Amino acid sequence: MQIKVTKSNLESILNTLIRIVSTKPQLPILSCLLLEAKDNQITVSATDLNIGIKTNLYGEVLKEGKVAIPAKIFLESIKSLGKGDLELSLKELTLKVKSSKSKTNIQCQQSDDFPVFPTLPELTSEFETSKLKVIEKYVSFSTSLDQARLILTTLLFRKTEQGLKVVGTDGFRLSVLNLTNGSMGDQKEFLIANKAFNEIVKISDIQTQEKVLFEVSDELKQVFFKIGNVELFIRLIEGNYPPFEKIVPSGFEITGTFDGEEFDTILKQAMVFAREVSNIITLEFANGKMKIVANASSKGNYEGEIEVDMAEGQEVKISFNAKYLQDFLKNIKPKRVWFGLNDGLKPAMFKEVDNDFYEYVVMPFRLNS
Repeated sequence: MQIKVTKSNLESILNTLIRIVSTKPQLPILSCLLLEAKDNQITVSATDLNIGIKTNLYGEVLKEGKVAIPAKIFLESIKSLGKGDLELSLKELTLKVKSSKSKTNIQCQQSDDFPVFPTLPELTSEFETSKLKVIEKYVSFSTSLDQARLILTTLLFRKTEQGLKVVGTDGFRLSVLNLTNGSMGDQKEFLIANKAFNEIVKISDIQTQEKVLFEVSDELKQVFFKIGNVELFIRLIEGNYPPFEKIVPSGFEITGTFDGEEFDTILKQAMVFAREVSNIITLEFANGKMKIVANASSKGNYEGEIEVDMAEGQEVKISFNAKYLQDFLKNIKPKRVWFGLNDGLKPAMFKEVDNDFYEYVVMPFRLNS
């Protein structure tokens, strides 16, 4: 194999692919990128067996071939070079990288060991890139990072009469987003890892595409995406998603609104003490006010208060992990927050005022009396 490319193009592609290359791969070959020159086209691929990315690299093919290159040292080597054209040539399993002022030799692996990507099918469905960003903003933060509970690391995409419902939960809080005119083709629902979804959003930003094409294959247990000249192969997660509908309250005895920025400020003050007791705070609603209390017996305590416009109900006391409330404020940035409660032991709901397409449900924390 022998090719000529520009340093900037190669580095840009390597930066995109390196994010899915595992530092502790299941197989040694997964620490590599596959570089292939064929039919006057150069492609670079990476996979962790859950996500696969394949993209074209602009350049000149002087001699066809392919090889698996250690991803980390390849990227670091290319970054260290100056601007300009590069010539990459392969002799046996040594990749020679030649710039105007230097030469680098990288020991590689047999390309035959690299996982084979399936043929990209005809892509008949599409997402607007803007809607992908809405999903990331409103839902992604609610998923779990614990791989031992794999289902909770996923996003649920479900077709509805109005369009599309996207759900994320870690078992303690729940985000439900309803989008109109969302396209899923004939697919009724599927689960994909939130990590994979975030890669789709990042790549769509890099590619500056307005739409993302995709297709779900139940037979191959994969969902395929095409974003500009980038192809993604994402393994579907199999299993039963938690019955989230049973968690969402059907009604509320206590409702009202309060200022989002003021609540954010007072939560940060409460966290000085709450972080000493697993981030637990208590909200006390009474007489048109909400008191925020954090007790760390060995360190001290905090009490703050903000005005609340109560629409229904009178008094209630409920405790939460404050981090879940801060996540809502950080990601959604609501100017004014609507809340719905029943009692101190039942799930509570928080929403942006005048936003009916999104619901955020948080499980309360039971305090010992």
